[in-house]
Amino acid sequence: MASIVYELYGSNPVSMLTVTELNALANGSGSVLGTEFDNSVASNWTRAQFEGVFDFGAAPTAGTTIDLYLVKALDGSNYELYTSGASEVVQGATYLGSFEIPSATDPIRLSVRGVQGEWSEIPPCKFKLAVVNNSGQALHTSGSTVKMILYRLKTA
Repeated sequence: MASIVYELYGSNPVSMLTVTELNALANGSGSVLGTEFDNSVASNWTRAQFEGVFDFGAAPTAGTTIDLYLVKALDGSNYELYTSGASEVVQGATYLGSFEIPSATDPIRLSVRGVQGEWSEIPPCKFKLAVVNNSGQALHTSGSTVKMILYRLKTA
């Protein structure tokens, strides 16, 4: 009888949001969209975990969040509505979960607590990530990133 095991993506972790998108991100603002990941049907990665490293110039309020969203290109080229920095920042985006922020200024390494727990299901299409900063403070001018660890079930 075959057993079920997890297979990890060969180049884990994948950088999805870097200092380019997160540099000095103001409180209440959404980031620009990050790096595209092509998870077409041939790739078939089904789950992901997300790790964020956030650096603040001033201590954020403990218990606040940085919220993570996935923006899809279902047709392979046109992304769902997403407007960075606007109050409607998440129209069309899929909420994945939140990084719960402690009150600290040193770089903070956290995993997202998603709506499905420690992991999130991901769609079989191209997608990008974005965050909305609800921490009460702006991110520092460098040092913040969001990475994705991909895996899928396979028969051994």
